[in-house]
Amino acid sequence: MDIKLTREQIEQIVKAARESDGIANLNGADLSKINLFEADLHGADLRGTDLSRANLSGANLVEADLSGSNLSMANLNGVNLSKANLSGADLRGTNFHRANLYRVNLSGANLSLAALIGVRLLESSLRGANLSGTDLIGVSLVETDLRGANFHRANMSDSDLSEANLSGADLSGAVMPDGWQKVVKSF
Repeated sequence: MDIKLTREQIEQIVKAARESDGIANLNGADLSKINLFEADLHGADLRGTDLSRANLSGANLVEADLSGSNLSMANLNGVNLSKANLSGADLRGTNFHRANLYRVNLSGANLSLAALIGVRLLESSLRGANLSGTDLIGVSLVETDLRGANFHRANMSDSDLSEANLSGADLSGAVMPDGWQKVVKSF
């Protein structure tokens, strides 16, 4: 479904859903290149939504469902994606500077060439995710599920991999932090 919505329409949908204790259903909408700076989309259903090149900086997407969505080249600076579902999402080239990704599900997501510098991915799942060529400098990956993830040529220098599970992960050509083998759960 290719629905093109304005910021005003999105805010009305989210407001109406909150007033009726429901979930804002925006799945399948075309929100490419939209400016949703600091928008409150807490718990919104955005499955399969096109948010490519959208500005979501500072937005509240706590517990939002963005599974299968296209967020390639989106601006997610300072976004709160805590407990959000981004499984299977296209996040190629996306900028996540200062984003909160606590307990986020990124299983099977494509994060190739994304910038996650200084991000906290605590207790998250990146199982089977593609992180090839991604900047993960100074990222906190504490207790994160990284099984089967592709880190080919990723830069993970100064990252915290304490208790992370890297079983079956592709680390070929990746820049790893000093002593990383001693702190991971499995490798």
